[in-house]
Amino acid sequence: MSSNEEKISPIPPPPAPFKLDASKGPLVWIDCEMTGLDIERGDRLLEIACIITDGDLNPVDEGVSYVISTPKHVLDNMNAWCVNQHALSGLTSACLSPTSYPHASVRAAILAYIRDRIPHPNSACLAGNTVHADKLFLLKEMPELIHHLHYRIVDVSSVKEIVSRWYGAEKVWRPQRR
Repeated sequence: MSSNEEKISPIPPPPAPFKLDASKGPLVWIDCEMTGLDIERGDRLLEIACIITDGDLNPVDEGVSYVISTPKHVLDNMNAWCVNQHALSGLTSACLSPTSYPHASVRAAILAYIRDRIPHPNSACLAGNTVHADKLFLLKEMPELIHHLHYRIVDVSSVKEIVSRWYGAEKVWRPQRR
């Protein structure tokens, strides 16, 4: 089935919207998993998770996470790191599962989730860890999401790099991997 013929399946609705005050600088925290990092090679999104916080970093709800249905031939062409990592995490099998969602459904659901909580365009910043990479994929695959957000981003990897340089790498606290 081509992307133009992709069937849109219903996604369970996200939690009830909590409207944020744009003056307090809400942040849209996004984390994506991809088939790789090379957009030119055809790498693409496999999963997207999003949680919104107010300017004081208080989450407005539990957020949302969606696994995107992905054909086996696409997963078979991932680089070695992604093949290993996504197999270990279970993401590869989740992308092939009937509980995953078509790309078009995920695109609509994630945008609706953000717009329900942040109705005013350009009033919230994109945030995350090394989120500039996620932003590149979102610009390609979900441009209306990126265009709804402010052009500034909050990338916590920048803070980690500064702390490492000022105080030494041993002072950088890293949470344990799940």
